[in-house]
Amino acid sequence: MLDTPWLDRLAAAGARPDEIDMVMCTHLHHDHLGWNTQLKNGRWEPTFPKARYVFSKLDFDYFQHMDQDPATAPAEFGTFRESVLPIVEAGRADLVSGPHRLNEFIEILPAPGHSPGHFVFKLDIAGSRAMLTGDVFHHLLQVLYPDWNFPKNSNAEDAKASRRRVLDDCASSGALVFPGHVGAPFAGYIEKAGNSFRPRF
Repeated sequence: MLDTPWLDRLAAAGARPDEIDMVMCTHLHHDHLGWNTQLKNGRWEPTFPKARYVFSKLDFDYFQHMDQDPATAPAEFGTFRESVLPIVEAGRADLVSGPHRLNEFIEILPAPGHSPGHFVFKLDIAGSRAMLTGDVFHHLLQVLYPDWNFPKNSNAEDAKASRRRVLDDCASSGALVFPGHVGAPFAGYIEKAGNSFRPRF
């Protein structure tokens, strides 16, 4: 229920909601679902009415099970019901399992651990590479110390393995990295440093 001018800023950048054709969620935690939907006349509706929403099927199944169990419901502070189920019910969701090629530019790769079906999105456009890493790491210290974990993980060992694999891929490919939780300047590069890595942001 945040009241921010995000949609106005998006429009100022040249993209109105009805022009968006794809929304990609790296995972289905509450802090990665904002603006999937809007509350209109008491109902949660897709913010981007013409878009396909790409969700992890593993995450969807996992959080749906949590949401249906009285001991764990509502899943993710209720955001599963507000920001995921309305998309599925509107027929706008693509539930995918990785690895999965979304189109000629975007490849979806599994990076489980932070959530069971966590994804990274690998972009290659005419040789220019980028990686949207979601919550593979939350702080640049986890690049230097890839075995350091964030407390909220569905599987800590899987999270470590995914982090090392994704960081190695970013370093070897020279991809511009867009993590979910790193502050300004928000994007940068990963370099290999012995058995670890070094951020260059």
